Parts: sequence; structure tokens; C-alpha cells
Amino acid sequence: MTKKSKVEMRYCYKCKTKSPKEELTIVNTGKKSKTGGDVIRYYHNECMTVEKVNKSKGERRTGSWNNESDVHKSFKDKLFNMIINKEIKLYDQFGKEIIFKDNSFISTETPVSKEYGKEIPYVSSCKPCLDKFELEYNEEVEKRIDPKVVKSCYNSYKIHPCIGCIFNKQNYISVFDIGAGKDKEYTTAIEVLNTSRVKEYKLKYCIKNNIELFEVNVNDIEDELDDTLVLQRLWWIDNKGKIIIHKDYI
Repeated sequence: MTKKSKVEMRYCYKCKTKSPKEELTIVNTGKKSKTGGDVIRYYHNECMTVEKVNKSKGERRTGSWNNESDVHKSFKDKLFNMIINKEIKLYDQFGKEIIFKDNSFISTETPVSKEYGKEIPYVSSCKPCLDKFELEYNEEVEKRIDPKVVKSCYNSYKIHPCIGCIFNKQNYISVFDIGAGKDKEYTTAIEVLNTSRVKEYKLKYCIKNNIELFEVNVNDIEDELDDTLVLQRLWWIDNKGKIIIHKDYI
């Protein structure tokens, strides 16, 4: 039996995903390592395009916030997992249950962008972002879209696909800790309060676009979540049709 030769793998410097070395472009940066050797980088062809465009037009961060604390992230992820696994019942301060079962999309770190407004990015199309790099959507490009995203179940993501996508060139208005929607539009957002309160522009945006906005304080709960949890509804409409804002945000 002929022994199969081992395929040599390398990480793409841009998207950080591993591929066979022969499929990657080798770039000698002209720099030297601490030991005096040449600094070599490997790229997918489409990732080189991203690198080139970002260098000429300026790269800007549109991903998740870098200053997120471990406490904030830990609770957010735990709450999200319990929601999608139906291990917890959520209620607002008035005793009304908050139900997600009819939502067609739910994710952590889910963005609101100028390009899409209330519409959930990625549910729509990747084409506008790819157009900025003059790339066609194909099998090779598809591999680069969301390499860092962990999909929990159908239309459910532990991090929104746009956040980890190297082609993402959207202008973010804000990012919801947990965002959910149906029929391609946001309906609900949950913010985890640790050190920073919900920003005024985010509250006003949710009111204007009729997005339910809830807040939960990490200091109000134990390390292990119970099977029920009360969230604060930050705005609502009373029986006279008047918009009411939570007293902490007046």
C-alpha cells in the first residue's frame, strides 16, 4: 500500500484559518526575525485583496468591543446559551414573559449598521461588503466569511457572523449584547449591565424602530443562573399610547 504524503498546512496571516500550504500565496515581508531569518507570511488570494484595500483606504475596527470584561462576557454567553437551550424563562419587571421561540434569528454581539438600519446584517446579503473588495461570492470566498463564528443551531450564533468576517466593511451604529429578530428585522435586544449603562443613542434607536430593549445587571444575580430571571424593560407604551422610559434612564 502506498503511503499518503502528509499535507503541509499553514495559517493565513489575515483570516487566521489553516489551509494547505500549496493553496496559499507566500509573501516575504522583507523583515527579519529576532534570530535573523526572513519573516514569511501566507495568504489566501482573497485575503491579500483585503489586506491591499485596507492599506490603501485605511482599516477600521467594526468588530466586537475590545474592552469587554471577563465578567460581562461570561454572563452574556451563559445567558445566551440558556436562552437557546430553553433552560430559562425570562420576565420583565411587570411579570410579562419574554419569549424568543418565534424569533428566526438570535446572536450575541449582533450589530446595527448604517447600511442596514433595523434589518439584521448577514441575513440580507454579503454582496455589499464583497463589492468593496471587487470580489464575487464563491466557494473560496465563502470559507473566509465567518471562520471565527460558532453556530449554535439554525440561525443562532454565539457571535454574529459579521463580527469575525474579514470582508466586513459596515459602519456600525451600535452592537447589541444579545439581539434577536424575525422576518429579517430586529425585534428584541438584551444588554448586560456591568460597568457601563445603555447609551442614550441606543435607547432612542430602539424606541424609534420599535425594538424591545431589556437590561440585566450582573450584580443582581448569583454566579449560577436560576431557571427564571427578571430583566428590566427600558421603554414601553402605556394604555394611552404614550412612550414610557424606565426611571433609571429619564
